[in-house]
Amino acid sequence: MAERTDSNSGRISPTAHYTGYVWYRNGLSRDALATRRGFVMFHSLEPFMRLGSVLTGGLTLEGALLQRHQLIDATLQRLVEHGKVRQIVEIAGGLSARGVRFAERYRQQGLVYVEGDLPEMAERKRATLAAAGLVAPNHQIVPLNALVDDGALSLMQATRDIVDPEQGTAVVTEGLLPYFELPAVEAIWGRVDRFLRGFPHGVYVSDLNLRSAADGLSAVESFRRFLSWYSGGTVQWHFEEESEAVASLRRLGFASVRVHTPPAPRPRGAAALVSRLKWGRPGPPDVVRVLEAETAA
Repeated sequence: MAERTDSNSGRISPTAHYTGYVWYRNGLSRDALATRRGFVMFHSLEPFMRLGSVLTGGLTLEGALLQRHQLIDATLQRLVEHGKVRQIVEIAGGLSARGVRFAERYRQQGLVYVEGDLPEMAERKRATLAAAGLVAPNHQIVPLNALVDDGALSLMQATRDIVDPEQGTAVVTEGLLPYFELPAVEAIWGRVDRFLRGFPHGVYVSDLNLRSAADGLSAVESFRRFLSWYSGGTVQWHFEEESEAVASLRRLGFASVRVHTPPAPRPRGAAALVSRLKWGRPGPPDVVRVLEAETAA
């Protein structure tokens, strides 16, 4: 349940088209960022997703993606509105409209939103937003590669002339990490921690996929395998439990880590009955996790 651009070319991946359309159809995006391919993918897979929701007591891919997206939004909103963050750097935002929405909503508060993506994807999104009249002075899109330590595409260098070292800053990744092996994920976390230490307050916000959250959910495992096949990569389970991810982030230098879960939707009818029989509760199982990790003061 993730999206990325191709790590070599910057092409929009199939799952980025799919999630981009999910955001659009639920009022979280703009016309310019919804693609025809995303429309076709969503409606082609919808019958299978509905069947899967019956088997999982009401859990749907669309619902889980929305929970993830909105929980990240809520975490960032709290940080901005409490005055802890005045700059957000999102890595590999793909076809998400979060940058557009946040730049517009918090312009008067002085928020600066920076999106970093591989060069081809960054240029594509910049041109798309310009053509749609969605360019804002407090929203910048820059070429960035989360896998490099230095050079023009590194997190440090790509944002150097935009971010203010005197302002609280958040770094966000959504749907990026599952496509990489654990050593690469921990290397990204290490780069993010070192970057955020240059600000008076630094926080990292990301989705977190746990194997234990999907235990017994054949539909989730089937979709993970489907994504692996469809994207030409392998969608990873990096950790079994939350505590393992927290320990990894702490070892890499983060001072505190919180893991958030969204309120579960309450299914009705047959889905609710299936849920009670399988899980002993009226709602589907929780599979979404979002972590919030702060750097040392």
